[in-house]
Amino acid sequence: MTNVNVFCEETAKRLKRLRTSKGLSHEKLSEELSKRYGITISKSSLINYEATDYSSKSGSNAGMKIEYLWCLSDFYGVSADYLLGKSSERSPDVSIQAVCRYTGLSETAVEKLKLLYDQRDTRAYSDLLSLILSDADLEYLLGLLEGYLVEDKGISAELAMSRAYINPKDLAIFTASDTIRQMLERIAPEFLKRYLTTEQRLDIVMEKRTGGKRNGKH
Repeated sequence: MTNVNVFCEETAKRLKRLRTSKGLSHEKLSEELSKRYGITISKSSLINYEATDYSSKSGSNAGMKIEYLWCLSDFYGVSADYLLGKSSERSPDVSIQAVCRYTGLSETAVEKLKLLYDQRDTRAYSDLLSLILSDADLEYLLGLLEGYLVEDKGISAELAMSRAYINPKDLAIFTASDTIRQMLERIAPEFLKRYLTTEQRLDIVMEKRTGGKRNGKH
């Protein structure tokens, strides 16, 4: 199978996955595209675009118009590169794509970080996260968390029942808790230096507690 065929097959799979995730039939998709973009892509064409190499129509999406490609990617909220099978990042935001590729983080994680940054009126979360990520013990902490999540299948039932046996997961949680405490103690001075004044912090706390009311005002 040539590279072009591989991309065509991947495009077909992604188009089908995106359409079914929206619960649309080919006929309904054709109608939606016509309403939103004023283009006419027939039901049969949409079916052919989703054909894999198990079908005689496989590769039909290779002749898709650029206009159709743009409309479909915009309609599904994904990048054209994702539809073409050239990228695993769905987001059309090139900044998010770049961060995902550079860090290996998922799009969901990057979008969550962006959301925290956009809500930086208090600067609390972004500053705190920066300090945590910069801490020398971060890798050690992640190793402890990984150890907790990975099931140890090498422990015999007899040893597990022994009073002398210490559950690795319990040990990981205990050590992780202590590591987090030490980490917070280290970063506290710098965090408080960057953070807001006491009065501003109390204002924010009161606003959260009163559901947006502050100083008797909405």
